[in-house]
Amino acid sequence: QHNFERVKQLAPNSKIMSAIKADAYGHGLIQVAQALHDSDAFAVARVSEGLLLRAAGIQQAIVILEGVSCVADLQAAADNDLSIVFHHASQLQFLTTAQLSKPLRFCWLMLETGMHRLGLNIDQIDHALQVLTTSPNITGEIGLMSHFANSDLVADPRNQQQLDALVECAERY
Repeated sequence: QHNFERVKQLAPNSKIMSAIKADAYGHGLIQVAQALHDSDAFAVARVSEGLLLRAAGIQQAIVILEGVSCVADLQAAADNDLSIVFHHASQLQFLTTAQLSKPLRFCWLMLETGMHRLGLNIDQIDHALQVLTTSPNITGEIGLMSHFANSDLVADPRNQQQLDALVECAERY
């Protein structure tokens, strides 16, 4: 709660998404979500974590960072108003083949800018956006995100390179 309040002080006009994946890093997923009740959203790794939060009555936006690994996960996300991060071509394929009972209201597209873990390369973004914007399984907005490799090292020049790539992509689309 102290850290959350500090972030609010430093960025008073920003929305805050609290990352509570992996059982809130061992502190208890539900307990931490309840303690951070002023968060605008929560980020978890898997659909199963998002479902636990919904079952506990958490109403904020819930973002599934690893996206989905099958159509059943995609359906569960749609049914429970979870926001999916699309970071791999297979996830886009699930979206094109699924016939969801209700569409996703918001999703994210992850751009790989240098972390080399998750995300689509810049040359895959055109296709990904075409799939996302034309799919009847998505009715809401599409956000753009990335994962910086060295954000804890403020002076690392790779941070600016990654930010530049993300901004360039956002401006292009």
